Amino acid sequence: MLPCKILISALLSKIGSKALPVARSLPSDALRIDPTNRMAWYYLGMVHRDDGRIADAADCFQAASMLEESDPIESCLYSLIGFYLSTGYISIR
Repeated sequence: MLPCKILISALLSKIGSKALPVARSLPSDALRIDPTNRMAWYYLGMVHRDDGRIADAADCFQAASMLEESDPIESCLYSLIGFYLSTGYISIR
């Protein structure tokens, strides 16, 4: 359930500024359930960055970085998904 919320957030953040409030709420919800979820911290940081909230984004990225070493397989999977989203290889229609 949590990975779905996080990935939906990543997709919504690519749609545009109107989707950012929902994109922000999904990883925030995931972090209320599991505050050690690295990818929730990372994607919350991405949403904050896209919304111009640089200090909040930096805090989230720092939390994600501190948790990164705990799950290398999950890290690889989410890194690949993030790469494909950022390059446009996967697009949202």
